[in-house]
Amino acid sequence: MILWLDLSVFWIFSLLLFEELVKFPPFHTRMYRGDWKRGPIDET
Repeated sequence: MILWLDLSVFWIFSLLLFEELVKFPPFHTRMYRGDWKRGPIDET
C-alpha cells in the first residue's frame, strides 16, 4: 500500500487498524452465536 497509494507508514497502519475494527464486531457476533458449530457437514 505504501508503494501504490504513496502514503506514509502512519496512514497505512491507520488503515489496517480501521479494517480490523470493521471486521471485529461481525466476527465475534458470529462466534458467540454458535451457528458455525451446528452447521451441516458436507459429505463429498
